[in-house]
Amino acid sequence: MTLLKKTRNCKENDQGNELESLKLVLKKFIDRDELQKRLSSEQIEYFLKNKISFSHAPTVSFKDTEGFYHHLAQRIYRTRNALVHSKEGNVERYKPYQDSQELSKEIPLIKLVAEQVIINSSTPL
Repeated sequence: MTLLKKTRNCKENDQGNELESLKLVLKKFIDRDELQKRLSSEQIEYFLKNKISFSHAPTVSFKDTEGFYHHLAQRIYRTRNALVHSKEGNVERYKPYQDSQELSKEIPLIKLVAEQVIINSSTPL
């Protein structure tokens, strides 16, 4: 209910705050413990210690209950924007070949998040 109310409020006010909407979706559909179980300890350590240089996305701590969803949303949102809005002059910009190895480390996290959202938001037929 809160998710619908806040996203409706964003639409009505023409704000369309994508980052806030993403954070609400993550809180509703992502089980932090389940996500942590499905990632390797090396991957969890990587997300804890490494920011994404091309998008200036923050680290994500699976132990920080309060900041987990906020930082996860920022990491996904900023990385997406660096990929989609990669125009000349943008500071946060993905550069193919140069940033591809760093981006490849984000794929397992994005894939697991997408899977959880799809599974946890679906209803059986």
